[in-house]
Amino acid sequence: MIRHLKTLALMLIAVLAFASCNSDDKKESRPITVTVGSKLIKVGQGSNAKTCMDITVDETGQKLYLQQGEILGFTYKEGYEYKLRIKEIHVLDKDGNETSVYYQLDVILSEKKIEEQEPIGPSPEQ
Repeated sequence: MIRHLKTLALMLIAVLAFASCNSDDKKESRPITVTVGSKLIKVGQGSNAKTCMDITVDETGQKLYLQQGEILGFTYKEGYEYKLRIKEIHVLDKDGNETSVYYQLDVILSEKKIEEQEPIGPSPEQ
């Protein structure tokens, strides 16, 4: 009998813990389509400079500069241009005041190798 009560108490604690975790995670997500450029770019100056992917949100033209690994589930290869559908996920803190944003890969719509082009014009004399 005591054993059954302990098991029941543990199950009740687990259910309550799960319910409280779910109520704190106030998430809002929306899918967006983006184009990821074929070259990494430097953003910032000095010791604050970061090497980022050059991303354009297709619907709005907004630029995003994210470091490699900041789109969960996506591995970037320089020299390739990508069209992705990603989820932009906003997470509110427990008080509902601050929002953190992170990105998660939904699907790779296209991946295209970009060949570097030779400069146009006369070749330099040797």
